[in-house]
Amino acid sequence: MVWNDRMTGRKAVSRRTALVGSIVVSVALLAVTVVSGESEGPGSPATGADAADSGLEPIELRYLAVLPPINRSGRAIPAEEIRQRLALRLGLLRGIDVLDHDKLDRFMRRHRMRFTGGLNSELARLLDVETNSWGVLITSVDLYSDETNPALALTCRLVTTEAEPRILWMDSAVRTGDQSPGAFDLGLVSDPAVIVDDVASQVVMSLPRGEGGPEDSPKRKRAKIRKFKPRVFYSSPDLSVIRREDARIVVLPFTNDSGSNYVGEIVSDQLVRQLVALDVAVIEPGVVRQALLEARQVYPEGPSIPETDILRASLNADVVVYGEVENYKEQGPINAEPYVEFLVHAMDAERGQVIWSSASYGGGNKGVFFFGLGHVPTAHQLASRMVAALIWAVDRADQSNRKRR
Repeated sequence: MVWNDRMTGRKAVSRRTALVGSIVVSVALLAVTVVSGESEGPGSPATGADAADSGLEPIELRYLAVLPPINRSGRAIPAEEIRQRLALRLGLLRGIDVLDHDKLDRFMRRHRMRFTGGLNSELARLLDVETNSWGVLITSVDLYSDETNPALALTCRLVTTEAEPRILWMDSAVRTGDQSPGAFDLGLVSDPAVIVDDVASQVVMSLPRGEGGPEDSPKRKRAKIRKFKPRVFYSSPDLSVIRREDARIVVLPFTNDSGSNYVGEIVSDQLVRQLVALDVAVIEPGVVRQALLEARQVYPEGPSIPETDILRASLNADVVVYGEVENYKEQGPINAEPYVEFLVHAMDAERGQVIWSSASYGGGNKGVFFFGLGHVPTAHQLASRMVAALIWAVDRADQSNRKRR
């Protein structure tokens, strides 16, 4: 079963959640069987010496490769510490067998794998064949500070090592040292290592176990993001291509006019994350990157119709989403509040028509009245909520169009 395959009707429980849960449970059960070497019954698979005696092949564990994080924070980061914490938490909190780091390092050196912000088809195949990895965890460090008020923001996604890599799950987590000061400031955190451990635990705990998961209810989500809805939003009368069963969506890296490095990728990743949560088929950004490199395509102002045709031909894309980050400022000595501003456009590749355009902008103090309640302390969190509000608006517009028809 493929997560992005469509079934008739809408499901109350996300197919993506169910599959991640089944993978986690299956891998955990395999690990227990191999370690214990015990059989639950006459039909149980044999392991180790039992397999040799019975003539059955032993069970071979499948692994998750945790790639070194890509740094988009603009500062030096403790990359290996972050990777180790994520790997440890995946094992302890989710029972997932993680590929040995030395084996992964040898694989990366053997194949000169320098970019760890995405996975293309060839590297996915090689990881499967050479390391027996069923998937990879791709991580970006979007915010980091080890100063007086330490801070960390991670965005992670789980990608398969199939012939065409698929995104199974994606989420972000962020924490600052002064996020929960409490009475007499007893909750202030000044140790960056504590922040790293907490954020790693947050993001791993958001990986669903199975049905349900730790996600907020729809009503609670809407309450969090409603005040960050786009200031300008246009949609065509027909957005159905986004929800079509076989639709394939490409999200291009956003152009960056903000003056801050990497924020185009940070915001476009949040868009990928929210589209994945909407349960539509978003093409893995590593596959998109490889296609752009092979076609020698660069879109500083967004793709033209002929360039969209190239993406449609090379990636079988139905919708191409692109955008521009015009402002992205973290709270600090110069900026009293975080501030984010970006534009997003989506084009129907077959018809060559823009099906939605939006403009979002605002600061972290929007809608805050008493005691700082509702204040958003980082630009990363602000961008995340703005993008979530945009995708909610797109989904709501699509549902309204369907009702009219």
